[in-house]
Amino acid sequence: MCLKKCLITAFSHHFRRSEPFDRRKPRSFVRVLANKRAVLTLLHFFGALCKNPHVVIVVADDDPSINALVREVLANEGYEMHGCFTGAEAVRIMQRLVPDLAIVDMQMEVRDAGLRVLLALRHHPATAHIAVIICSADNAFLRAKHHEIVTYDAEIISKPFDLTHLMATVSRLLAAPQP
Repeated sequence: MCLKKCLITAFSHHFRRSEPFDRRKPRSFVRVLANKRAVLTLLHFFGALCKNPHVVIVVADDDPSINALVREVLANEGYEMHGCFTGAEAVRIMQRLVPDLAIVDMQMEVRDAGLRVLLALRHHPATAHIAVIICSADNAFLRAKHHEIVTYDAEIISKPFDLTHLMATVSRLLAAPQP
């Protein structure tokens, strides 16, 4: 759907001052693709309208303000965002949606809720590949569980975190090849 929208927008923009683009006529489409300027316009609009298409991220944090802030910042970057507030809810949502990335607070309903979510994801074949970021303000607990978190292939970010650091980590994990 996003590609179709981008094509129609780019072509209608290009032909606004000349002939109208009729998407029902295949010859009109071929004529447009032969035009170099139309192709450049298409690329420009495709990049602007379809930033991060179909990238799904789930944020699991029991603090409503942090949950909303992270979702809003990443939604502004073009990601499809979903939020939840408990570890059990996070596992259910992620098994249903199978997102590209999960940002999980370590301490939600129990002290190691984030670790439990990570283990549940890694032991379920459909969710084993999901990139995970574990966040916590309890640095001593993160240090104590560091080996276990890294063993299960998750990134660690301490709270309070810088949003630019979070966004850079998200971009890096999404750019990494999936196994």
